[in-house]
Amino acid sequence: MVTVVLLSGAPALYGAFEPCAESPWLSGFAAALFPRAASAIALNPAAPAMLKSWGFSASASRPFGLSQLGRLAVAGNTVISGVGVGVLASGTSSSDYSEFTLAAAGAFRPLRGLVAGASLSARRLSIAGFGAGGAVGLDAAVVARPAQGVYLGGGCRGLCSSGLGGAGAVPRTLFASAGVVPLSGLEIALSAAFHQYTGAEYGVHSCFSPHPGVVLGVGCLSGPSRLSFSLGIDAGKASVSYGYGTHPDLQGSHLGEVAWGNAAFSPAPLHQPEPPLPPVVFPLNVNTASERELDAIPGIGPAKASAILQWLSENGPVSSLEELLSVPGIGPSTLETLRRYLTAE
Repeated sequence: MVTVVLLSGAPALYGAFEPCAESPWLSGFAAALFPRAASAIALNPAAPAMLKSWGFSASASRPFGLSQLGRLAVAGNTVISGVGVGVLASGTSSSDYSEFTLAAAGAFRPLRGLVAGASLSARRLSIAGFGAGGAVGLDAAVVARPAQGVYLGGGCRGLCSSGLGGAGAVPRTLFASAGVVPLSGLEIALSAAFHQYTGAEYGVHSCFSPHPGVVLGVGCLSGPSRLSFSLGIDAGKASVSYGYGTHPDLQGSHLGEVAWGNAAFSPAPLHQPEPPLPPVVFPLNVNTASERELDAIPGIGPAKASAILQWLSENGPVSSLEELLSVPGIGPSTLETLRRYLTAE
């Protein structure tokens, strides 16, 4: 969130451009490891290469219940020649405080299982009694997948920043995150961030889909301890989300977002379930049938199915089912059973 009290009276305005929650799914760097919309580039510049296809989103927020800090944001992403690109514009304006941000991000996949990205942002801040100033900042991030269902991320926010009042306007923040997808529809991520001016911050975030089209999110950030809750409803390419965040000393924050497109990141789980096998359809050509198909014939079983395949591999295809009488264990009564389920072609 925007820091409400910017060290009042300090001419340098340290930490003027703190991270903002541009969507209900951005409660810290842990949540940004599994991006759900283009707005994720606010915390994860590698997101445009992780998101599927294209999409755009629009969000509105009221931090700490303060209408004068009400924020609007729009974002979009697409893929051009294998490179993911995204843009984000956000701002808040009142008689005493206004802030505007315009960011562009680009990300690509240098290696299998690795995504790297960077974003360049231009920002302008105005506070009654302090004046106005602008700044440019560069962010960078990488996300790696060392194994299916396991994700590692890291980067630097404010890697480079122009000054404001004699100090870096975008506080340099080193961050690292780790996430796992134990089951399809369940994502869990942890993060640690080290801010240039405000010290360390730790976070945990999880998303769960109890039903297709419904996504629940919960997160926690330390220093001070803050909780976040999110609910998303997906219907085809459209989605609507709402988020609520707590603060120990201030009122709660409300965030809403609408999105359109095929953008949500869908990581594969640790254990991908095997797709169901197609049903066996009779009659079968004995010369091309598999052991599973032969085993499906009533009264045959795996032993006789294996014996038939072994005999065919040694003697070649048959032109009539009567030749199967040469298979050990196949007698006239078994052959009559096979006639109802097999052909010889």
